[in-house]
Amino acid sequence: MIEINEEVMLQTCNLSTALVRNVNDNFVSVSFDILDNGEIQVKFILAVVTVVEEDYIIDAIAEFSALQENDIVRKPVIEIIGMGSPLTHSIYERDNMN
Repeated sequence: MIEINEEVMLQTCNLSTALVRNVNDNFVSVSFDILDNGEIQVKFILAVVTVVEEDYIIDAIAEFSALQENDIVRKPVIEIIGMGSPLTHSIYERDNMN
């Protein structure tokens, strides 16, 4: 079994890889948590959600899921800026959070 620090590093790399082509200026934050049962919850905070952002999220989650050994990626949480805060492990944060 992988230790939590190694698992966080591995998932940080995997999610970063999945985001390379799937982020635009409306993305404010992308973060994740590894839950007690080993599943991964990803959270996207956006300034605006359009069909384009929805497609990017679908593509990013599909790519991220494909990098996993098991089916452990939960349905992503999508919020508009100001609704909540990022999860524990931040992968992407826009410079200007306003």
